[in-house]
Amino acid sequence: VKAGEMREVPMYRRDDLTPGCKFAGPGIIVEDQTSTYVPQGFGARIAGNGYIVLERNGESER
Repeated sequence: VKAGEMREVPMYRRDDLTPGCKFAGPGIIVEDQTSTYVPQGFGARIAGNGYIVLERNGESER
């Protein structure tokens, strides 16, 4: 993807994501007041405390 190109990416409702959910970017997590973009080359997971954790592909949880 080149800079400035439009691209369709999956959208995930934050309320539907529970601890342990994971997905690979690109994607967007949408909430009522904000959104979180997960770029290509990263993954998102929902931690046990409900936080969204972004990790670069190839890195493990610390």
